[in-house]
Amino acid sequence: MPARREYLAREMSIRTTASNLEAAAEVVAGKRVAEVENATVSFDGQRVIDNLTTLVSRGDRIGIVGAGNVGMAAAFSLFVQKNCSEIVLVDVDEKRTSGEAMDLMHGQAYVGRIVVQAGNYEDLAGCQIVVVTAGASQKPGETRLNLLNRNAKIFRSIAASLDKYAPDAIVIVASNPVDALTYIMQKVSN
Repeated sequence: MPARREYLAREMSIRTTASNLEAAAEVVAGKRVAEVENATVSFDGQRVIDNLTTLVSRGDRIGIVGAGNVGMAAAFSLFVQKNCSEIVLVDVDEKRTSGEAMDLMHGQAYVGRIVVQAGNYEDLAGCQIVVVTAGASQKPGETRLNLLNRNAKIFRSIAASLDKYAPDAIVIVASNPVDALTYIMQKVSN
């Protein structure tokens, strides 16, 4: 059995209530939950990137699941700061992911030999760290609970793939609602 995965939501300025985690626990258990009131999460993307860069060393392979704005900001930061040897981008939109990887690779003249590849979950094998930024965006008027329910489904699929292909990787969750999704990721994965 692989070592217990480490979950990080390090210093991300999270303000939450106990009811948020109770709602997340009920989503994991498959129960229907009532609206969570007074639930706020303050998310500072730059602090996530700063914390990520302190965790890696030059030889690490890092996977990023979700090639949207947050995922690409993390990839760009790792790339220009030369914090790893390889970045693997995984997203359901394979064309976009491929284009984003090529865009970063064009910057090799400035940063040196850092490999950036678009791939799938199998390509995450051997990654020391996987940053999960994937998830549905909150729609106008959508409650956090509805967003949580949609993202919980996505995270169940991601967790199963990470358990299979990157069981020893440190997982960093940077998708909203981050407090509840970190809890869900921890509970649904091995």
